[in-house]
Amino acid sequence: MEALRRVMDLAPAPVFVLNEDGYYVYENEAAEALLGYDQAEVTQKHLVDLRAADPDWVRSGFARLRLRGYRRGRVVYRRKDGGLLKADVNAFMHTLSDGSRVDVALVHSIPLQAPDLVLAAAPKIDFGLAAEQMRLLQLLSEGFSNLEMADLLHVAPLTMSQQVDELLRKLGVSSQTEAAIKALKTGAVV
Repeated sequence: MEALRRVMDLAPAPVFVLNEDGYYVYENEAAEALLGYDQAEVTQKHLVDLRAADPDWVRSGFARLRLRGYRRGRVVYRRKDGGLLKADVNAFMHTLSDGSRVDVALVHSIPLQAPDLVLAAAPKIDFGLAAEQMRLLQLLSEGFSNLEMADLLHVAPLTMSQQVDELLRKLGVSSQTEAAIKALKTGAVV
């Protein structure tokens, strides 16, 4: 969890991490500012406590994430002050060094008046990428450097560079910027 914290503490986007049972185990400072819950408060919350949606629907979406390994879509969060916050979310499953799996959600708030979208278990276009490659594409699109991704994913920097090169090849682009733009334009990430 330390490598994950180290990288996500630097992320400009709000980040929430949930354990396999759907309980929050971590939030970065941006996430705390976004919803208003401090670290001690958020770790007492379950996924259904902070999402303003039918609890069964939320649980089924979480189950699909665990099967697929990633998701993107729009959700509505409950803020500590009682208000609601609509956000676009890129989420992926991540295996920690102890073998446990967590859900990492990178959150971007949007106006409450924005049209509702159904939270999809898979993107509109996934380019035939494996879950690990979609996770890499999400991180790349969020602006993480190769070194940060290598640290987070417990791989050598050279291995990360090779994985990024393979991802770019599969997407048919020549740069990480092009990959991020293509992913955003096609709805592969939000």
